[in-house]
Amino acid sequence: MEYYQKIRNVREDLDIKQYQFAKKIDVSAKAYNLYENGLRSIPYDTLNKILEVLELSLDYILDFSNQKNYSNLKPINLDILCQNLKFYRKKMHYSQEKMASLLNCNQQTLSEYEHGNIKIPIPSLKKFCEIVNISADTLTGRTNKIIKISKVHQ
Repeated sequence: MEYYQKIRNVREDLDIKQYQFAKKIDVSAKAYNLYENGLRSIPYDTLNKILEVLELSLDYILDFSNQKNYSNLKPINLDILCQNLKFYRKKMHYSQEKMASLLNCNQQTLSEYEHGNIKIPIPSLKKFCEIVNISADTLTGRTNKIIKISKVHQ
């Protein structure tokens, strides 16, 4: 299941209408509809609001955990994410070229992700987590715990 579908399912389980939820996270109903249907990427600041309002872990919506939330989750920290992209790539002994190939992007794009010049798209973040076997909540600084995931993609 795609992450945006998981968000929709949780919202619907809470019996919150799309337009009501859009208002809660301060986006237009039309924009939220596009996010929830996978027709537009969810910006990280909006994703932070969604996760906070629905009290969800990033790992849950990316299907890395059945646990909806961990205690004391912080907002996604893009600086920590960039540092961790580089740290875990190097920990795997992968060059930028090798990791970029696994992520189906080019080396320059991966470099831009690592330096924070371009935000890594959520599907690429999910794939990165699978490659390095580290949770999205760990990579994004939402938790200080190093959480391993069970889905490994290599």
